Amino acid sequence: MNDSDWRLSGQEKYLKGIAFELKTWCSYKSGWDHDHCEFCYDKISSLDDCIHEAYASADNKYWICKKCYEDFRELLL
Repeated sequence: MNDSDWRLSGQEKYLKGIAFELKTWCSYKSGWDHDHCEFCYDKISSLDDCIHEAYASADNKYWICKKCYEDFRELLL
């Protein structure tokens, strides 16, 4: 992890200590069709042109793509 990585913008302030689990994307509220990775902002959804599987919080509110999760998981502990 590099502290000057463009993807870092203080996410540890609200993500630290949250348990994440690898999941297939699903909506956590009515009318919601996608989320974005908390770090790189890649689109996560069931739509064809999106990431379909990522790490999510138990309530599905926060999603992190596999690449960013691997890069920043130590930051989240």
